[in-house]
Amino acid sequence: MRHLILALFSVFSFSYESYEIVGTGESVSRANAKNMALEEIAKKLSVTVDSSLNIRKRVGVDSYSKESTSNLTTKANATLEGVVFEKPYKRGGRWYVTAIYDNRTLLQKIASHYPSFTKDNFEQFRGFSVERKHNNWYVNVQGTLFLL
Repeated sequence: MRHLILALFSVFSFSYESYEIVGTGESVSRANAKNMALEEIAKKLSVTVDSSLNIRKRVGVDSYSKESTSNLTTKANATLEGVVFEKPYKRGGRWYVTAIYDNRTLLQKIASHYPSFTKDNFEQFRGFSVERKHNNWYVNVQGTLFLL
């Protein structure tokens, strides 16, 4: 079935920007197809941080000795925010989903809407604010929201 999705892409010749990361999903369930598309994007952006800290301390006075060991383990995973789904469709009892993630930095996204914007002249864009909507954080620049 994966070949069918690739064939559909070539027939309809979807056009994506170089900064967009695209994931596709196909399943009998719409939710599973969406999750497959998200998983495909996440694999391309995989970010994992593993660290550990071991502290060993030995204290001894004459015939008394005590040893203490501490372990700290940290694990972090990235979450995808701002993924846009193209209109999912059903064909032959199966759902087909395309997810698109804009991989540009915040400054690049703002600059695409305001060509005169650069990181050096950010001060000229006064009146921007940070807002929380729909469980996401956004920068509001002159009425246009940019996902953080």
